[in-house]
Amino acid sequence: IDFTLVDFQAMFKFIDVEEVLRPVLECHNTWVPLQQVKQDPNVIAYFQNILQKPMWDDDDFQTYFEGHFETWEFKQQHENGTPVVRLRGV
Repeated sequence: IDFTLVDFQAMFKFIDVEEVLRPVLECHNTWVPLQQVKQDPNVIAYFQNILQKPMWDDDDFQTYFEGHFETWEFKQQHENGTPVVRLRGV
């Protein structure tokens, strides 16, 4: 066989959450409210269609961001009392 057929729809099953969150935050050069991240259509679609699980709650997102501190900065309470996140180095 000198060729292979690939079903590119299958690749979406292997997308990591960072691949979904990074584009949401790259277009901002400041802190982004966590609620805004959770309302992004791509993030919603990731949880519904790929993970097929409910959206993480704020504590789960905080755990993820703090566990990947080399990529993300997370503040539990920003000036207005809401959790915010941004990419490191921005």
